[in-house]
Amino acid sequence: MATGIADRDVRLGRACLNCSGQFDDLFCACVMKVLNGEHCIRRFEPGAVIAMEGLKAPFLGSIVKGVVCQEISLADGRVQGVTLLSPPDVIGNPLHDNSRYTVTALSEVEVFCISANAFGKLLYDLPLFRLRFLEMKLSDLERARNWLTVLGRRSSTERLAYLVVRVAQKIGFSTPGNGTADLFVHLPITRERIGAFLGMTMETVSREFTHLERKGVLSARGSRVIKIFDYRRLETIAGIDDDGGTID
Repeated sequence: MATGIADRDVRLGRACLNCSGQFDDLFCACVMKVLNGEHCIRRFEPGAVIAMEGLKAPFLGSIVKGVVCQEISLADGRVQGVTLLSPPDVIGNPLHDNSRYTVTALSEVEVFCISANAFGKLLYDLPLFRLRFLEMKLSDLERARNWLTVLGRRSSTERLAYLVVRVAQKIGFSTPGNGTADLFVHLPITRERIGAFLGMTMETVSREFTHLERKGVLSARGSRVIKIFDYRRLETIAGIDDDGGTID
């Protein structure tokens, strides 16, 4: 199993010990060397279906740019939002040939794509790659557990606040540049899709936005732009503690 990559004692989150870059995504210079050109960058327009639930996954990839959503279809035809993915999240599962979710681009998206065989080889050959992938999957598991708590134990207002905070953490804020402390979040999903994530109708989503506006926490400008007046209070309503976890 000679790869030219030193097999050392590596703690998660440290820089890759074999190249100058931080190992803050899956594909550092060492990984690229082993791939030897067996990859490509694919681009998707907003609304494009990247993978379809139940069909063969076209590739495994790490998101380079943009936001995508994963959704699953229920037996009665309803659609349940599962999660939002952004750089450097992974699309696809090396253990399954078929996609478990429908994956849709919510913005302009770029994905670093490799074959399942190449991904499996990286997991087998490179300790650093394996550790980083494990770290990402453990983070996914923690987010899923928090999400179950939110859906099962929170009110509609708390669920909506939680989603706004998590989206803001994923895609970042913008500021008006006028010296105020206000923050702006450009939601990549419609209110209908928000309802699919939270188990609410679109009407309930609109009503809960109005409820948060009356509390003086935020203002929903149109269907996508959210102006946040008090981010800390929004976190409190969402039940998010200082470590980013949910408060039971």
